[in-house]
Amino acid sequence: MRASTRPRTRLAAAVTSGVLLLSGAFVGQSAAQAAEAIDPDDLRAQVAALTTKADAAEHRAAAAATRATRAAAKAEVLVAQATAARTKAKQARTRAVAAAEDGRTARAEVLRQLVAEHRARAERTRAKAVELRASAKQARVRAGAQRARHAQLLERAAELSARADALENRAANESLLAETLAGWNIPGAQVVHTKAGVSDSYTYGVQSTATGVEVDEHSLFQGASLTKVVASYLFLKRVDEGVIDLDTPLWEYFESPRTVESDLAKKITARMVLNHTTGLPNWVNGAGREDNQLVPAWEPGTRFGYSGEGFFLLQRTIEHLDGQPLAQTLEEEVFAPLGMADTTLATRPEDAPRTTVGHGADGAPVAMSNYVPGNAAYTLQTTARDYDRFIQRALFAGEGLSAETHALWTEVSSDAQRDANPADRFIDWGLGVGLQTSAKGKALWHWGDNGSRRAFFLAFPETGESVVMFFNSVNGQKAAGSVLSQFLGPQAHHAVTWVG
Repeated sequence: MRASTRPRTRLAAAVTSGVLLLSGAFVGQSAAQAAEAIDPDDLRAQVAALTTKADAAEHRAAAAATRATRAAAKAEVLVAQATAARTKAKQARTRAVAAAEDGRTARAEVLRQLVAEHRARAERTRAKAVELRASAKQARVRAGAQRARHAQLLERAAELSARADALENRAANESLLAETLAGWNIPGAQVVHTKAGVSDSYTYGVQSTATGVEVDEHSLFQGASLTKVVASYLFLKRVDEGVIDLDTPLWEYFESPRTVESDLAKKITARMVLNHTTGLPNWVNGAGREDNQLVPAWEPGTRFGYSGEGFFLLQRTIEHLDGQPLAQTLEEEVFAPLGMADTTLATRPEDAPRTTVGHGADGAPVAMSNYVPGNAAYTLQTTARDYDRFIQRALFAGEGLSAETHALWTEVSSDAQRDANPADRFIDWGLGVGLQTSAKGKALWHWGDNGSRRAFFLAFPETGESVVMFFNSVNGQKAAGSVLSQFLGPQAHHAVTWVG
C-alpha cells in the first residue's frame, strides 16, 4: 500500500456513536441505548463484578448443601435412635407383663415407667428427625437457588464478555479499515461482513469531498457491474416461469433493431449473455447507447468475452416480453420482496441528498450520475447492507428460484479465460456471477467498475460468509484485496488478481 499524507478520515458513525452496532447482542437497540453500553472497559468491569457475585452464590450454595447433608445425616442417626428406643420400650413392656403375671407388682410398675420413658424418648427423637429432614430439604432448596443464581450470573458475565470482545474487535476492524482506505485516498466507503448469520456493517468517510456529508448505512453507492448479478436473478426467474429458454436465440423473442444486420448476433441466447460468450464487446461507442449495430467478434457460445452489451440486449428482450421497464420489474420482483429498500436501478431525484459521487485518484469529486431509465449491466444504486441481503437470500438461499435453476446460477458455465492472466485457472463463470476456487473453498464474486465508482463482493455459499464493499473512488479496486484479507484472513484472492 502506498503512503499518503492525507489526514485519516474518521469512520462515520464510529463505535462511540452506537449507530453501527447492528450485529449480535446490539440488534434492535437504539443508538442511545447502544452508546450507553459500548465501553469495553465498562463491560469488563461488569463482568468482574458479576463473576464475584457468582462466586459468592456458589459459596452460599456449597454451604447450604453442606448444611443439608449434615442435617440429613443427623436425622438418620436420630431415626436410628428412635427405632432403638421403641425397641427397648417394646422389650420393657414384655418384661412388665411377665412381672405382673408373676405377681411382682413393684417390678411391673418400674418396668411400665421404663416403657413410658423409652416411648417418650422415641417420640422426641422422631420429632427431631422430622425437623432435621425438613431443615435438610430447605437447605437443598436454598442450595439449588444459589446454584441457579450462580449459573445466571456466569451466563450474564459471558454475554457481557462476548460484547466486550465484539466491541474491541470492531474497533480494531474500524481502525484497520480506516488506515487502508485513507492509504488509497478513498473518500467514502461501505463494507459489510457476514459470518455465522451475523452481519457487521461499516461506513467510512464522506459522500463527497465537496460537501463533507458523511457516509452512513443509507448512503447510496453505485453497484456498477454488481448490477449484472441482480439482473441475472430476475432473468433466471423468467426462465423458471417459462417466459424464456436459456438456449433459444433472443431473436426469436425480440427482433432487436441492433442485431437485425448480423446473422451471428441473431444466434445469441440468454445463456451466452449470462456466461459472457456472446462475442460482443463490453460496449460499442459507450455504455447504454443504442444507435449502433451489435456484431459478435466470434461465433457466439465458443469463447469467453466479458460484455455489458449482452446484458443490455437481454434486458431489452425481457422488457419487450414483460411490457414494462426493467427498473420497475426489479422493484416489484426483487428489491421489495428481498427487503432492499435502499436500492434502485434508475436514478431517483429524491435520493440526491444521500447519493455518493465518484472521486478521482487525487480525491477530487466528479459530477453525480443520472441513470434513467436504468441498465441491467451497470446502473444499480444501492447500499452494502441491501446487497448483502441479496447475497444471503437470493444468491445463497435461492429464494424465488427453483432448486434446479438456483444450482445452474452458480455452476460453471464458461471458463472465463483471459489472455495471460495468472488467475485464470482459479476463475470460471456461472450464469451472471463469477466463480472462484481456492483453499477456502468455492466462492461467488463480482466486481464493479464505473470509473470513479468501484464495488466488489466475495461470498462463500458453503459457509454463508461474505464481504461486500462499495467505494466512491477510482482507487477502490486497489483496496479490495486488503479489505478481503482483513475480514477473511490472509490468503490469495484470485478474483482480485483476475480483475487486475
